[in-house]
Formats: sequence, structure tokens, C-alpha cells
Amino acid sequence: MRLAHDYVVASGDGPSRAERDRNPEEFAETMGYREGRFRTREDLLEHARTRWVAELHDVLGELLSRERSILSLGSGYCEHEVPFALAGYRIVATDIVEDALADAGRLFPELTVRRFDVLAPDLQERFDDVLVAGLDFALDDDELRKALLNLRSVLEPGGRVIFVLRYHDNLATRLIDGLMRPAIAHATRVRARLSGRRLAVLRREHGFRRRRSEVRRLAAETGYRVGRVRHAAFALELERIDLHRRLPALYRLAQRVDRRLAVFNSATVFELLTENPR
Repeated sequence: MRLAHDYVVASGDGPSRAERDRNPEEFAETMGYREGRFRTREDLLEHARTRWVAELHDVLGELLSRERSILSLGSGYCEHEVPFALAGYRIVATDIVEDALADAGRLFPELTVRRFDVLAPDLQERFDDVLVAGLDFALDDDELRKALLNLRSVLEPGGRVIFVLRYHDNLATRLIDGLMRPAIAHATRVRARLSGRRLAVLRREHGFRRRRSEVRRLAAETGYRVGRVRHAAFALELERIDLHRRLPALYRLAQRVDRRLAVFNSATVFELLTENPR
């Protein structure tokens, strides 16, 4: 696990908070979560058709089943949960940021939404599967270990955790975080200064990156066995250096190559099995 940083560029004095998000209000600010972003059902469904979201959704559909009840954590705007609910899956969407869930809950009565904190679980229900698709970067090792242990009390016997590593640590992402992102931020500031504009660049703690081997280790420490592993969101890390806009042809090539290498992808999906999977 390593704490990675991002660079926020803003006019004027810019943002002042350099530490990672630690409460629902800070997460909502960073992620841009707000009620009313989506006015219609089609607005939200169009968001769910974003290329990387659709890639990840296809993988999750391979691992999840209509016959099994699903609790989804860190659902955000529910771009995965809404299509699953419309397809007849028994899925409950949760997040610690209630505003993020509001549009999906209002527009899609087919989907059950509720606030839930995996570090302080208060559910009486039990589920066959738990989907964790966006929490890896927010939790340090102790918190993630606690979360995985807490989920065992939420799962039915033979239940599974479908865990998505979205913030992957490898040599490629270290180069992006430590060299390329700072260089781009500095160049942006210099160009603004030369054109007479004032920009502030803040180096912010974004969250924790992990190697795939670290996920396997944490799973074993909390009593899970790794089953199937799948990949999605190919070359998405390269969007952090704007390759998709600067050199779109090269970015499309990188997507094709990354489908084989899974180096720059931003979603590795682990099926974590309990001791008696069914």
C-alpha cells in the first residue's frame, strides 16, 4: 500500500485541503457528488454507458447472478447498480454520501438505496454477495482489513465479496504519479503565468494504491479465498495524463494492448470466497 497524490489546478488561491478525504462531506466535495446531477432516467443511463463503466459492468455481470442477493458498497451515482436492477438483479445500492444516491433512488424505484458505512455496519439483513466497487483507495490496510471482516457478518453462509481494485500500484502508475502528473501540473502553471493568468496547483493526497498481491494477502488474512480474477477499464490510467485527448490514436492502441497486459487498467476484479462457497 502506498499513499498516492493528485494535482488540483484552480484559479485564484485554489483549494486549501491537501489531506485525503476522511468523512462523507469531503468525499462528496472531491467526487462532485450532488443531488440533481441527473434529471432523467436516460441521463443516468447514458453515464452508465461510459466506456470504462460499461467494461467493468460486463465483468461484474459475469460474476454476479440474478439468483443471488447483492449488497453494493460505495455505489456513488449507481451507474452499475441501476442497470443490474433493471435487468432483474436483487441489488441494494449503498454509500456513505446520501446525496450521491438521491438521483438513482428518485428516478429508479426498481432500485433500493440506503446509507451504509462498512466500518460501522448496522444491517440486520444478510446477502449472498457483496460488491465493493469503489472503496479501495479510501481505506488504509487496517480499515480495509476491518471492512472485510465486517462483511463476513453481512454475508449468508457461502457468500462472496466481489472486490474491485480501482487504484492499482505498479511501476507504470508510480511513473504516472511521481513523474508525469507533476510535470503536467507544472507545465500548466507555467503556461498560465506566461499568458498572464494566475493558477494555483495543489498536491493532494488522493488515496491508497495497492498491488494485486496485497489484495490477495489482505483477503487471506481475513479468511477469504481468491476465486476468479478479471480485468476492465483498460488504459484508463493513461487518461490521468490526458493521452486520450493529446494523442487519441496512441490511446486507442494502448487500450488494445492493455487488454492483454492489464498494466494501465483501472479495474481488477477479485472474487473473494468464504470458506464454504456454494
